[in-house]
Amino acid sequence: MLNSLQSFPIFIFILFCIIQNAGGEYYGEYSPKVTKARAYLFKSVQSPESTALQPLGVVDFCDLGKGLMAINGTLTGLPPGLHGFHVHQFGDLSQLCTGAGLHFNPHNRRHGAPQDSERHVGDLGNIQADENGIAIIRIRDRYMTFKGVNSIIGRGLLVHEKVDDLGRGGNDESLKTGNAGPRFGCGVIGIRAENL
Repeated sequence: MLNSLQSFPIFIFILFCIIQNAGGEYYGEYSPKVTKARAYLFKSVQSPESTALQPLGVVDFCDLGKGLMAINGTLTGLPPGLHGFHVHQFGDLSQLCTGAGLHFNPHNRRHGAPQDSERHVGDLGNIQADENGIAIIRIRDRYMTFKGVNSIIGRGLLVHEKVDDLGRGGNDESLKTGNAGPRFGCGVIGIRAENL
């Protein structure tokens, strides 16, 4: 009896290894494959517990298949003009959105434009706010995913005060941040129900 109890953990470990190497994706009953995500963006504040959170809008992410991500949304209350738009490392909205860390860059590359081969995974370029401060977002991206090393789930989505120079500003900061300036607003990218 003791020998079978001692060998049970070994059996479970071997079974786990076989399942992992089978190559199929198992998401479990309560963990379906993620194809949609959403971020609610708020104007940057010192503390996310603030009762004065000012909503800026909603941005949806949808996996279109074949490595293509659709990013659609509307933001309001922005200063007119171009604003840097990025996915950042962390889903932390504190300290004027600096809690979100740096641009999401799991491959340790230079900052660039969305169409560049050399770019951060989180580089989404610029969004344009009209004279009323409204920005309509329609982006297609081939770097971001909902699983694996390029997964954006749980990460921060930020809009900056200034235009992103797309890594072409001729200085070190351009190659890191695009000189997009302070963080105007941020949100956390979370899994969205499939039926919405």
